Amino acid sequence: MLDLNPPGSELLAGAERVRFRAHFQQDLEFFRVLMVLFNKANPIRNLDLIWSERDPSGASRMRSFGTTEAMDAPCSQLLGTPGKNPHPEFCNLINDWGRRKAESCGVSDAAAAEVVKRTGRPYVYECRFGLTDIAVPVVADGRHIATLFTGQVLREPPTEQSFARVARAASALGYVDLERLAEAYRKLPVVSEEDIRTTTQIVEAFAQWLARCWSRIREIVSEERRKHRERALARKELAYLALQGLPPNRTEVRRLMSRLGIERTPNRVLLIRMEPPESGPPEEELLHEVQSTSALQAVEDVCETHGDLSFADLPSGEICVFFHDPGQQSGGAGAGYARSLAYRLRHSIRERCQARIRIGVGNRHEGWQGLRESYREACSALMHSEEDFVTYHPAEPSLEEPYRIALELPQLLTNGSLAKARECASSVADAIARAEDSAEELAALRLFLASTLQSICFSARELGCPRRTVQTIQKDALEAFHRASNPPEMARAWVKWCGLLMDEIGLLESGRRRKIVARACRLVTERLESGCGAHRLCAKTVAAELGLSRSHFSRLFKQETGQTFAAYLTARRLELAQKLLLDPTYNVSQVSERCGYKDVSYLAKLFRRFLGCSPLQFCRDPAAVLARQKEAAVREAR
Repeated sequence: MLDLNPPGSELLAGAERVRFRAHFQQDLEFFRVLMVLFNKANPIRNLDLIWSERDPSGASRMRSFGTTEAMDAPCSQLLGTPGKNPHPEFCNLINDWGRRKAESCGVSDAAAAEVVKRTGRPYVYECRFGLTDIAVPVVADGRHIATLFTGQVLREPPTEQSFARVARAASALGYVDLERLAEAYRKLPVVSEEDIRTTTQIVEAFAQWLARCWSRIREIVSEERRKHRERALARKELAYLALQGLPPNRTEVRRLMSRLGIERTPNRVLLIRMEPPESGPPEEELLHEVQSTSALQAVEDVCETHGDLSFADLPSGEICVFFHDPGQQSGGAGAGYARSLAYRLRHSIRERCQARIRIGVGNRHEGWQGLRESYREACSALMHSEEDFVTYHPAEPSLEEPYRIALELPQLLTNGSLAKARECASSVADAIARAEDSAEELAALRLFLASTLQSICFSARELGCPRRTVQTIQKDALEAFHRASNPPEMARAWVKWCGLLMDEIGLLESGRRRKIVARACRLVTERLESGCGAHRLCAKTVAAELGLSRSHFSRLFKQETGQTFAAYLTARRLELAQKLLLDPTYNVSQVSERCGYKDVSYLAKLFRRFLGCSPLQFCRDPAAVLARQKEAAVREAR
């Protein structure tokens, strides 16, 4: 198997490059046979395919594959060709059996490659050591992807005078044995002009075949990627219909199930939750994003190989798996099937990443609308257990105590008991998530939370929080409560917006400069996450939002954080870019626009400056880039 990226693969996106390499292996076997036959039947015996690729650091390097490698393959033995280096001894002496090719033969080859790349036509030339070589470009879809080289022959019989010129050039290398070189020179094959023309035509046919292979494989890969995106969209649509909780359009459901290869309607939900890292440096959060992407790919592999499974990644960061449990009613075979599926998923995920995952399973429910209830049960199971695998067991929680605690929150805040207030808010969220999922219960919860939040907002204003900020939080929270379609979603909305209010109250204990910086950072986060006005973010616009002059704001920010606002903004934009690049549905141009950069080349420049790689190289191996960042941070700390 070729342990190299195929020619032209760097012209493709990261996801396409992996698939392209897998397909290229299939055509490689036939290419080996062609090379062996060329060596056996042609008067000019050797053939090399040479192309350039970039290493992880971004530097360009030359790669090659040719008759030497082909003759080591099993097909060479079947065709009666001994497995040995097909290049003449003369060339091996010149380049020290390939060890010093760059300073000898590589000089002429590089110049010839530039000529054929520029002209797009074959080039017959004489190398610096007097041998005739042929270079033929491989051009696919109008792009030069590689060059085929053959030759290493003489057009006229060798003479003492001709070798004298060769010896002068070889002497400059300093390591060539001239006596052995003279003997090898006399053994070089001598071919006619007709042989050269015929060989050039044959190599041109090889180049055209390679170009067609490249184009065909790229079309296959593009079609596979298109189908993969369609399946991903179908999964999301199926998840939306399942979790919406409304009677679905049966025609639409059948269409989605057919596209995903699901024959039996799902009747149970399994929820995978990856434990997030504790708050730490940005590279830890990015590593969590990498692990989440790996987990998603592992789940996709399991769903592709097992029937009647579908999944979706939820905005909360969890992975929801819909499956048909063939067991009877609760317990027995049903529990065993769900546990077996959970173990398969966990094993597949752990093969790709080492993060801790927890899996919750809801009960079986007949009918499409029952999937929402099973999802709610899986959420509740995870919320009330710390085990790695947990199934839902019905309970009858009382909401009277959480209601009483919630009514105490405003007084706790007024008394300055912020830590106790946060604990109470968390207890309220716990009880909300376990509430009954009915229209009447949801309406009652909305009224209760709206009333409680209003009391907290009043306390926040009384304590001195900016009225405009509190009003904005209250408005967004009420909208979130209204959008929530089940108790777990309502609980998450409560935790988020109640937490923001408490953060504002916590800022009252800080100095004025710290408040300004904290609000500026929150503004940057909100704009970048929403994508609204990200390109307009700068010190001037943020200062205007805070009611300050640009110079005064910049000075305060630098004094409080030790860095300029521009440096902070660039770091946040790069963090967002790295997260978005992990999503295969975004390309580099879309990521650049989403982060507020209209010029893609500027984003690439920032990546090379701060991360030491290009955006495409980060897509190719994000874990390696993050590991290098972490090592660099450790070295700086020392």
